Parts: sequence; C-alpha cells; structure tokens
Amino acid sequence: MPLRKRRFRRIRGSLTPVLITVVALVLLVTGTALARAGGGQNYGGGRSSGGDGGGDGLGFLVYFLIRLCIEQPCIGIPLATVIIIALVVYNKKRKKMQEKYIARTTAARREVAASRGAADLAVLKTADPGFTEAGFEAMVRTAFIGVQDAWSRQDLSPVKAYISDGVRERFNLQFEMQRAMGYRNRMEGLEVLGVRIAGAHLDSGFQTVHVEIHARAEDTDVSLSDGRKLRTNATGDFHEYWTFLRRPGAGTPGKGGIVQGFCPNCGASLDISDAGKCSYCSAYITSGAYDWILTEITQESEWKPATSPGAAPGLSEMTRKDPGFNPQPLKDTASVVFWRYVSSYFEGSTDPMAKVASTSFLPTLKGNISQTVEGDWHLYFHDAAVGSVDILEVIPGTDMDRVRVLVKWSAWSRYRNGAGQVKGTGDRSIRPQVFTLARRPEVATRKEHDFHSAHCPGCGAPYSGGSSGNCEYCGRPLNDGSGAWILESISAFSASMLRSAAGEAAADPEMVLMAMVATMFADGTPGEEERRLLDAFAAGRGIQRESVAAMVAAFEQGAGMPGAKDVTEAKAILSEMVGMALADGTICPEEMRFLESYTTGAGLSNADLRTVIAGKRRTLYREAKRPATG
Repeated sequence: MPLRKRRFRRIRGSLTPVLITVVALVLLVTGTALARAGGGQNYGGGRSSGGDGGGDGLGFLVYFLIRLCIEQPCIGIPLATVIIIALVVYNKKRKKMQEKYIARTTAARREVAASRGAADLAVLKTADPGFTEAGFEAMVRTAFIGVQDAWSRQDLSPVKAYISDGVRERFNLQFEMQRAMGYRNRMEGLEVLGVRIAGAHLDSGFQTVHVEIHARAEDTDVSLSDGRKLRTNATGDFHEYWTFLRRPGAGTPGKGGIVQGFCPNCGASLDISDAGKCSYCSAYITSGAYDWILTEITQESEWKPATSPGAAPGLSEMTRKDPGFNPQPLKDTASVVFWRYVSSYFEGSTDPMAKVASTSFLPTLKGNISQTVEGDWHLYFHDAAVGSVDILEVIPGTDMDRVRVLVKWSAWSRYRNGAGQVKGTGDRSIRPQVFTLARRPEVATRKEHDFHSAHCPGCGAPYSGGSSGNCEYCGRPLNDGSGAWILESISAFSASMLRSAAGEAAADPEMVLMAMVATMFADGTPGEEERRLLDAFAAGRGIQRESVAAMVAAFEQGAGMPGAKDVTEAKAILSEMVGMALADGTICPEEMRFLESYTTGAGLSNADLRTVIAGKRRTLYREAKRPATG
C-alpha cells in the first residue's frame, strides 16, 4: 500500500473509535433526554425510515448535541468539547497530510516535466542517427559567431539563410535605431566559453531545441562616420538562449548544412534566392523543412525553462480545416508584426506596418502615435525586448480566421526628434499586449513559407519600405489577409485572460504578479514593506527582481497593466496567487502577509482569502491524486 494511504488511514483510524464512542453516547443520552421532554415524541405519526426523512446525518447529530448541552449540560458540554477537539485534531492532521501530498506530487511532476526534454532529445537521436549533441552544439557555436559578426557589421546577408524573419526584423530595427543615432554596436574579443542543449521538444509540427550559450566579449559602440570607439557598454561574460526549429523528417546533412554554407538538400554551395530557394535544386531551405532555423534569441534575464506548449482553444479545429497550420511559424509572424509596430513608433510613421496590418488598423495606429507628439518630439520604445510570444486562442471563422497572440515585452519609454536627439528618463516597464492576427478563411498554410513571414506569399520577395500595402515586385496585395496573416487589432491583456491563456496548465506566474500589482496598488504607490513582500514572493517563483521592478514601473507609468476590473477577476487573481504559494504544499507566514496585502488592496475580505485557500488546497489535492504522465 502506498505510504500516503497508510498515513491517511492511521489518522482516520486513530480518530474513528473516538468519533464512534461520541456518536453512541450522543444517541444514547439524547434518546433519554427526548423521552423525558413530555413523552409525546410520536404524536401525530412519525416519518418512516424509508421515506424522505434520511436528510443530513451530521445535522441530525448536531441538533441532538445542542439539545443535550441545553438539557443535560453536565454531559453535553464535555461531550461537545471532546467532539470539537477531535475534529480540530483531525482537520489539522488531514491538512498536513494534504500539504505533504501536494508538495510531493508537485516535485514529482516537476521532475517529469524536466525529463521530457531529455526524453524528446533521445527520440530525436533515434529518428536522426546523424544527430549528436556534440555536432549540434558545434553547429550552434558556428552560427553564434556568424550572427555576432553580422550584428557587428550591421549586415545580415551572410546569415540570412538560417535566421527566421522574426529574428531578421528584430535585428534590422535595431540597426535602424543605431544608424539614426550615428553608431553601430560591436562585440570585440568575442570568445565562446560554452554551448549546451538546455531543452528540447518534439511534436507533429516541429522539432525544437533550446541552447544556452556562454560567451565573453567587450560590448562597445563605435562611430559610423570615423569608426572611433564612442563608449564601452559592458565587458565580461554573458549568457543567451537560442531556439532552433526544423520540421520532423529533416535529417542532419552529412556534408554540412545551412550554417556551414551548403544546401542541406542537394549539398551545393549555398546560394539562395530572395524567396528562400536553393539556386541549384529549388528547395525552400529557409523553411525548416531541411535544416535548423534560428527562430528566437532570449537574454538570460528573460529566459524561463522550456515547457511543452499547451494546446490553445480552437487549435484542433483550425488544424482540421488547415492541416498545415502550426503555432510556431505563426509566432514568428507575430514577431515580425511586433517589431514593425515598434519601428513605427521609432519613425513616427505607420509606413513600417503598411504591409503587415489591415487598412482599418492603420488609422488607429496613426492616431495613437500622434497622441505622443510633443512639439518636435515623439515617443518611441528604447531597447525593446520580447519576453514571450504565446497563442491565446485560435478562432476559425466565416469572414476571417483569427488568432489572438499575447506578446509580453518590455522597453524604456523615450522621446526623439527629427534631428535624432533622444531624451527621457524612467525605468524599463513590462507591457503585455494581445495582437489579433487575421487571414481569409479560404487561405491554406504553405509550409515552404514557414519563417519567411516578411516575404510576399506570391513571388517570395522581401517586404520593402514605403506606405504601399502591395508587394513592390509583383504588385500583390499583402495587407488584406488573402495570402498571409495580418494584424487586425492590438488590445491590452486583461486579468480575465489569465485562465484562458493557461488552458489546463497553471497561469504564467509573471502575468499573475502583473495583475496583482495593478490591482493591489491601484490606489497608491507600494510602500517598502509591500515591495519587499512582492520581491520575496516573486523570487520564490523564479522571477527576477528586474522583472518585478519593470512591472511596478509599468503600473506607475500607466502602461496598461492587466488589473482586476471587478470582484470576480480579483478573486481569480487571488486564486492563481494562492495556487502559486501552495505549490510546495503550504503557505509560509511571509507569503500569507503578501496574500493578505493583496486581499486588502483588491477590496476583498480575510474571509474571501480563507475561502480561496481552502478551495485551492482541495483542488490541488484532487489534481495531485491524478497520475503524472511523461
């Protein structure tokens, strides 16, 4: 018998004789007492044992115990005391047992989740005998050095074959900002100190491998006009996490693949067209169908251990309708849209969005940008960084198919003028926004265009500048959803989305804390004690202090934090927070003070908090009894 069941039965067994004795005494004595109360207990006919009088046995006993305490206090009061003490002891032991069970099961499930990456990596090795960790890590090392060199030169042409459009758009925007300010960033003395696989995930759509890169360099800015060093930003070690994807069925090329400068399909020296096709065999090698593509670069401060992505609502329906549909390339499309959105604010113009947004959205964006203008100055987002891109919901439709994507990003708010001067102070703030992408329902996904989302779906030419929504080469409309996903709207992330975003999984701890900050501090800036409790609670969930500071900064700057709009949302946030605290089985005193502080700030009562804790503990206990699966 499992240990947890034996313990529970010992607790129950130790209390059962006491309860049986108490109940027997209650029935015996209360029977005598009632017989003495006038002797007319059966007058008018009684309820038969087979009728509807079964009722609540516990309520029946409580009733007679109360009568006993009133009519026979010498017996009833001591008996009631014994019952209360027995129940208190029983509940404490049961609570302790539940907490230990939840903690033990949570730890076991974390181990299962952590082992999934190793298991998927083993499956990958079996499916692709040419794949080895050492070989893959060597490829990543080469790619890293190549990308860093391209970054320092502000020229992506040597690496364009193995970076997605989302990565390319990010770099190009950063290049644009640097050029506007008259400098380029250069990584001097670059040295790769280590490369290791940090996680892997396989599904029917893609093979995904995350890699941690440990490197050292002197991060400097140099003048574009004369090449002199303007400043040294940092010197020393740094860590980055790079994510590579490819389609199932792709194998490791024996001669070398894209990163090494060879076509992974025909083996010829790499020469690709703007459409991403090999000039010799016409294979779409930039799609991930033949070799690994770099789709994401995450700084250490933003990185979180990889988990298996959950299935967003509507995903199954969409894949039945469009078998080629997959969230991974769509995330890259969302990244392209996001970076062009940031570029629009930097330029103070909607032109960067002309080819990726609907004509109905552009006037809204233009109005939003114009509202930030102060004389010759306008707002832009300095050093923007994306923390995560997650699919919230897939909505197949009759007029348009839609996908709601949560982009969690951060930046400093700064102002620049026509002369390229920059001003502004303040902290980096986190800004969660929901990007709704749309596409006509008759359009089917073309896998050869995966990760080529800033290229014309007709002729394959890259999106160029200008205010036109058509391809500059073939004239095809790009902003009507007839060939690719386009941006339809941008909205703030709300607290009501916490559960829908999580699906069956737990909600993102960072998003829960953001919603808490917006609700808890709605009536004033947090004090030192509240900030300390917030930092401590976040640290216990693996959230860095810098992220917490960015959350508070977003609240103070009015950056659209997802606070609770009503009591229902406030309780939903509280429930998620309690679930986070109970993951290790119990709530420590400091965590309780933090929860009480939120409860007060949200306009809830301590009774609400106790109810939520009790309900969440029961829920976690039931979930913990489900078998963990690998």
